[in-house]
Amino acid sequence: MKKLVLCFFIFTALCLTARAEAAKFPWNGAQIQAGIGGHVPVYGEAVALRASGMLFTVPENKLIMFFAYAGPVFSPADWFWIAPQVGYAANWMETDAGIGSVWIGFSFFRGQLTIFTENEAIFNHKKADYYGYHAVDYNPLDWVNVGVQIEAVNRLATFGPHVGFSKGPWHFEVQWHAGAQEENIGHAVRIFTCLNF
Repeated sequence: MKKLVLCFFIFTALCLTARAEAAKFPWNGAQIQAGIGGHVPVYGEAVALRASGMLFTVPENKLIMFFAYAGPVFSPADWFWIAPQVGYAANWMETDAGIGSVWIGFSFFRGQLTIFTENEAIFNHKKADYYGYHAVDYNPLDWVNVGVQIEAVNRLATFGPHVGFSKGPWHFEVQWHAGAQEENIGHAVRIFTCLNF
């Protein structure tokens, strides 16, 4: 319980600091990301097949995108996994696109520290874009995570803290994103929720 209280105060301090700086950064809208996914073991814990779908929306901007992924998951060690994925992006930069993606996860100190990185090429007949999401989390309890994330589209990146809660297959997370480059300056709060089976 002490760890949970400490994490709450750290997250609150980060949010208050962010709020104080928010006058310099315009509001870019609340974001909602909801997903569902699952995997089926193929060879014990070492190899599985997974599929997932993700909806991303910014209601204030009337932006809605959908992503679908499928591919194998290789877990050669209990602290490392890698998942090459292929997928489809609907309404990516106002067009549909294919996705080539690699997701990688690391787990240290019996799961108390986790690192996740996602790198994607999103392409259509006209061009290719880079998308990346990278997060480091401290997991003081089985059902709580506190961390930081960096998200990038091509050369523009946002960053910020997040806090999440899990119950069974359900995960809920609140993320704060700030962009400091001239083309993406501003901030947003993202509500992320997913079911993983």
